Amino acid sequence: MNERIKTLAKVAGYDEINKAAMKLTGFDPEKFAELIVQECLSIVDSNNPRPPGTTIMYSLAKDEYFDTGWQVAVETKSNQIKQHFGVEE
Repeated sequence: MNERIKTLAKVAGYDEINKAAMKLTGFDPEKFAELIVQECLSIVDSNNPRPPGTTIMYSLAKDEYFDTGWQVAVETKSNQIKQHFGVEE
């Protein structure tokens, strides 16, 4: 379990006693934490409307429009979240 997730779990009251009880019920708190992080990442990655005033360029090579700064910022933050919580691609 990623150290940040362990810290957050302790703050939420998770300990070795709870761990044993959760195993009996089949609840996997680490998987639960990963699912929450993945859900947040899906929001960041899919719902990123471009704010007014950002520049859009056209790529002849890809035959598509792209955002010169906003998309890079969104991808950077998404990658930082993945790294922070130890999410693997």
